[in-house]
Amino acid sequence: MDANIYINGLIGKIGEEQGVTLLDVITQFQSQKGATRYIINIDSPGGNVHEAKQIRRFLEGVQETFELIAIGNEVASAATLPYLAILKRSAGDNFKFMAHNPAMIDISGDAEMLEEYAKHVKGLEKEFEQFYATTLGLHADTVSDIMDAETDID
Repeated sequence: MDANIYINGLIGKIGEEQGVTLLDVITQFQSQKGATRYIINIDSPGGNVHEAKQIRRFLEGVQETFELIAIGNEVASAATLPYLAILKRSAGDNFKFMAHNPAMIDISGDAEMLEEYAKHVKGLEKEFEQFYATTLGLHADTVSDIMDAETDID
């Protein structure tokens, strides 16, 4: 029996907008116990990096029963993490995958706090580069160029 899990729209919370969370994904998964295959339907512009990382880790932990289908035209930004967590992936003809350097918003503080925050964001950038390079079989410099250019890949 097949079961569907949906990751549509924003991932996590950005500003006042609340999107799909790890709890939403786990709830969908648990509500369909007994399925032999879980199909992840994803169409997302991205969202909160940390929420996307949590969803990715969950999917990696149970991925032998998952198949991912990009149902919309877009898997971008943070949504690329859960998309690439699944080994069996497919997408339609108009599909676009967009990668860029992580960007964080809504920060304030003194110069020292901002410097620490910048280090955190730079660390996320390196983490994304390594994940993309390993998952896609690309050299880290190539991935860095793709992310710097905010690249759409079809």
